[in-house]
Amino acid sequence: MEFNNLQDVISCLREWETIRNNPSEVIQYLSLGNHFAYKRDMPQANQMHVYPGVCKAEGTFYIFMLDAAADINSSEATLFNAITICQVKNSLGNSDEIPEAQALKRMDDWKKSFSQWATNQINNRQQTQGIFKAFNMPSSYIERNVNYSTFFALREDSTNVTGYIADLITVDHSKSSVAFYDTVLPVPPFGTLSQNSFYLLSMV
Repeated sequence: MEFNNLQDVISCLREWETIRNNPSEVIQYLSLGNHFAYKRDMPQANQMHVYPGVCKAEGTFYIFMLDAAADINSSEATLFNAITICQVKNSLGNSDEIPEAQALKRMDDWKKSFSQWATNQINNRQQTQGIFKAFNMPSSYIERNVNYSTFFALREDSTNVTGYIADLITVDHSKSSVAFYDTVLPVPPFGTLSQNSFYLLSMV
């Protein structure tokens, strides 16, 4: 899909919102890939908001990323220019850094179990609040003009009725040995974060 303006992005966010309580449709899009790659040329940010979106006409799954500080009521052009657009694709296998074995296990759990997890997450939405609408992602480690890939993952969580919580694992390819980063928060639930801070959700 070609993205020319903010409304193209919002259209994809709305399509995700319409399917996020339908297990079969969610699984159809989650099956399209397990990661998204990007290189940001914007100044470093402490937090990023990560939004899923789909284009039903083309059968594609996207991730839209922007600095949390830019996710505010501003002109459509300003918002659009602040967004990094990534298509979700399949791929092999600081304080936010996690051990490689743990990262690989979480990514492997996603590959093996995302279908059953998504079904359980949606079917138990009275307790889980359903499938994610967005992610809050610490990003102080993301440097300008460095190639990163971020993978979908499942983190074990005994307090969740599904046994897992959705996760993102970011891989830094620039280091002599690959580094893995984590600590994202899927929303909802918003916890200590303000739902109002995710401005794009108010436009869906």
